[in-house]
Amino acid sequence: MPSISCLLSRILNLALEEQYEGAIGSANQDRVQLVILDMSNLLNIDTSSIAALEDLQNDLESNGMQLALANPRWHVIHKLRLANFLKKIEGSF
Repeated sequence: MPSISCLLSRILNLALEEQYEGAIGSANQDRVQLVILDMSNLLNIDTSSIAALEDLQNDLESNGMQLALANPRWHVIHKLRLANFLKKIEGSF
């Protein structure tokens, strides 16, 4: 099973590829602006996964994109709140 860092790195690479292709094809209309992670099947999250999410969020932000979390469970929300991660992506879940 791939690590969370590997998965999030792949997500970043896909978003950057799409953003680059959209920038070549036309104006900023087709550029990736938001990456949504569906977290509905995630039962728990540890500190290394939160750190990887923070890295992904920072990388996306530095490339003009935002990160949004969809359907996180209460336990995951609680841990993200304790790590102050939700303040960094406020309003995006």
